[in-house]
Amino acid sequence: MVQHGDVFVPQSDASVADGAADGRRIVGAVHPVARLVEADPGGADGIVGAGGQNEFGCGRRRRALLDGDGLVQMFRFGDSGVDYRARFVRTEKFVAEERAGAIVYGTFSTQAPGGLFANVLPNRKILSQAGITAVPWRGRVYAFDETGLPWELDEETLETIGETSFGLPRDQTLYAAHSKKDVETGEWLHFGLEYGRTASVHLTTFAPDGSLAGHDVHPLPRFSYLHDWFVTKRFVVLHLHPATIEVWGLLLGLRSIVDSLRWNGADGSLLMILPRDRPAGGVAPRFVETEASFMWHSFNGHEEGDDLVLDFIGYENPDHFIGPDPRALAVMQGRPGEFEHPGFVRRIRVEPGGKRARNEVVAAGNFEWPRIDDRLLGRRNRWGFMASAQPKEFFWDAVARVDFENGGVETYGFGDRVFTSEPVFVPDPTREGASREEAGWLLVVWSMFFIARSAVLGRSGPAFLLLMLLAGIVLVAAFMKTPAELKGGWIDHAMLPLTMVGNFVDILSYIRLFAVGYASVAVLAAFNGMAASIGFDSVLTAVAASILLLFANALNIVLAGLGVLVHAVRLNTLEFSTHKGLAWQGHTLYTPFARRREAA
Repeated sequence: MVQHGDVFVPQSDASVADGAADGRRIVGAVHPVARLVEADPGGADGIVGAGGQNEFGCGRRRRALLDGDGLVQMFRFGDSGVDYRARFVRTEKFVAEERAGAIVYGTFSTQAPGGLFANVLPNRKILSQAGITAVPWRGRVYAFDETGLPWELDEETLETIGETSFGLPRDQTLYAAHSKKDVETGEWLHFGLEYGRTASVHLTTFAPDGSLAGHDVHPLPRFSYLHDWFVTKRFVVLHLHPATIEVWGLLLGLRSIVDSLRWNGADGSLLMILPRDRPAGGVAPRFVETEASFMWHSFNGHEEGDDLVLDFIGYENPDHFIGPDPRALAVMQGRPGEFEHPGFVRRIRVEPGGKRARNEVVAAGNFEWPRIDDRLLGRRNRWGFMASAQPKEFFWDAVARVDFENGGVETYGFGDRVFTSEPVFVPDPTREGASREEAGWLLVVWSMFFIARSAVLGRSGPAFLLLMLLAGIVLVAAFMKTPAELKGGWIDHAMLPLTMVGNFVDILSYIRLFAVGYASVAVLAAFNGMAASIGFDSVLTAVAASILLLFANALNIVLAGLGVLVHAVRLNTLEFSTHKGLAWQGHTLYTPFARRREAA
């Protein structure tokens, strides 16, 4: 499923839906259970990849669904259809096991063959499978895993070039699977976790020219397992949920990484916040507490004033992955396992100076694999895209779009026993007209303002008023729909004259707020005139005038504030909310003392 502009376009290996951009290419890396796509926000390229269970005919399976060797896939969309190419990343592990025809190394979920002595340090050796994400960068594709260094691939053929440390000493830094590319600055940001007697995080940033822009290491207050993180315009944020690793059992070879995970929900989550622009000597992180929720993947993080806003898919309890019988392991044995707590769309808001943040549900459901338009990384975004499943189902059969402004969710289902993976937002050049449509509405709003001012106050508008209004209407009409959307959305063009009238009425309604505010000035002048007529010639008249001034001005201030507040609430709930698709209807009776019968 590819998101084209503002329209969901179902894709398959056999055909391309109408409206696909010519020459569009998607390349990528995937979890074994679902294709994870890293769209390249800087151009027409993106990355798709898939991990897969590679048995080598030995009959021994990995224990977890989220485990397997990396298969990088590339889809190229053009006039003639879809060109498809896929290659396994020929990592050191892949080559050794292919040569042996058997599983040789331990993985994220599965111990290496050979028992305790094969898994205890220093014999324990978990190598990169390059099976989680693949990212295009400066003419190459890089496949990442949760451990080890990334693997470099040819951008066109997907042939494996080799393991890379990006020119840095091999032991200088660590890389996790999910990096962040800031389109505005051109920077590529990474985090990586290091576990030993203590836990720490490596933060690494590359400049647009590929040079090292920064690297530092910070101790972690808990042994949290992290898969993803947040990057805003000015900050990086680690969501240290209470999914911790019992590190000694892991280091002694007694348990795999998955079996070493524990969920301690009562401990809550801890946000670790650091500025992106950190001095060479380092800076102490800020820690903020919030309610416990497990996070696989983030949507985005952005700043609203001094507030940090963090959007993600969160689980009250990750019983599908951590616990006595998690479904991610049970399905590999043909059993349902446990999965009682689905992923909700959540938002954490961190206020400046606050020591505790709000963790709120934006939309309830059964969601995973969140994505945004990657060009908006670290900036405010309205839409989020994700995979959706039926209640208590572990496999996703629909894609969905959440509106972060009102919590609304739109879903596209694929039908019975048809499953999907991560949705991808591929920027469509034809949708660049959306910015021109917004410019058109801006011209229309200003034109309506001048027209309303002329009607109310009798003041003439600028000489170019008519030209500005016509230019705005033309821009709106020309770019409000793409050619592919006209078939189903022509009614919006037919209703455009009424929409313009409604816009003018809205402008008049909001001007009323100015009128209410200005009315308080007239009331003030009237009361001041009354006080002046009483005079201050004697003690008695001075006291009377002063009391009148104090009472009248206090009342005027209160009424002015109430007037503006009440009118603003009414305008937002009854008029402006209609433009946001909000409907105010229905009610629940307030019966605090009613007797309730509990169901038997």
